[in-house]
Amino acid sequence: MGLIKEKNFKFFYFGGLGEFDLLCYKVVTEFKQEFPQIKRIFCVCDEKHLQYHKRPKWLRKQEYEDYVYLPLKFDYWYTRIYYRNCEMINLSDFAVFYVDLENDGGAHKMLKYAKKKKKEYINVANVITKAVD
Repeated sequence: MGLIKEKNFKFFYFGGLGEFDLLCYKVVTEFKQEFPQIKRIFCVCDEKHLQYHKRPKWLRKQEYEDYVYLPLKFDYWYTRIYYRNCEMINLSDFAVFYVDLENDGGAHKMLKYAKKKKKEYINVANVITKAVD
């Protein structure tokens, strides 16, 4: 909430894949009740999904304030997600991750990318680990 109050962050980008994305969406949606200026923006991986009638059925119009397509360097399914996530980080002032540093999956690659780009971030896995210890 400090990011919204103190830094006036308004735009929250989502990729929509995975449980952590869902958790982040729920948190931001709750914040939206107190801060109606917040915009939830879904970053589609395929330009055709900007058209409502061509979106996957699970991607409902009312859940996001905007949909964007970020031009990507590569056009294969797996690399679309990777490069879409890179573009989301490029556009962001701050990133939120849940990365178990022993795992070298996609989220870990994005955390490395954010560090390389010198983006501010938080890895909530570290916060949760400290709270449990």
